[in-house]
Amino acid sequence: MRVQLLDDHQGSWPAAGGLILDRISIGGFAAGGTDARLRSNWLNRMASEPFSPQPWEECARVLREMGHGAAAREILIEKEKRQRAARRARLLREGRHLAANWHAIWDAVLGGTVRYGRVPLLAAAWLFLLVWVGAAIFGAAFARDQMKPNLPQIQRAPEWVLCGVAEGETVRLAGREAPAAGLRAREQSRIACFHDQPEGASHPRFSALAYSADALVPVVSLEMQSYWIPDDEKPFGAFARFYLWLHIAAGWFLTLLAVAGFSGLIRTDNTT
Repeated sequence: MRVQLLDDHQGSWPAAGGLILDRISIGGFAAGGTDARLRSNWLNRMASEPFSPQPWEECARVLREMGHGAAAREILIEKEKRQRAARRARLLREGRHLAANWHAIWDAVLGGTVRYGRVPLLAAAWLFLLVWVGAAIFGAAFARDQMKPNLPQIQRAPEWVLCGVAEGETVRLAGREAPAAGLRAREQSRIACFHDQPEGASHPRFSALAYSADALVPVVSLEMQSYWIPDDEKPFGAFARFYLWLHIAAGWFLTLLAVAGFSGLIRTDNTT
């Protein structure tokens, strides 16, 4: 059936559940009928069960051909939401509650991050936000003197170990007790003590923003994470180390979601 909507206003539409549009072919919409919210309201008057994705796809196609790409995308996003809800309802009817719950969580994640794959660049906005969240946390750890060099040879070096004790104290190095010898001045941080020495002068200075971006974005290498890591032997440093794992995982997850969104792997165009 091919329909040309000439007198298209909400007053002429049937009640919810009374609209039948399956396998419809639409020629076009009248002036003023290309608003995404209006078209969603129209399509939502179809029966919710069984869900029919074809009218949504057809509506999006017509809107796109008429030059309303943004409206077409919003129609497809709404279609994804309705189609996924129908799938969860079917699983619940079949008694598959665990699968329905997992789908509900996954659908919520996809909807909030990449709009079900229809706006994959939204993942970049989440990455940008997490860069600043990470910068705040790692910067706080550095301000508390709870970051340390990430290279084992530096962590074992006398220049770093001796900076970890107060002036006048002794520390065991290579089986012998060695005095701190005044390397760490009163109120001086361990990192500042290390950088004040010739051996630590060439060690890269810490940048919280660069460190956060380096750890978060898999395709970016700013060589900051290679030199610094939160000190998990201290309270806030342990929290920052745990967050670092989440930070890295979130970066991979969002990047893969963006790639999957561009490739269409996470859309439900062929799922009922």
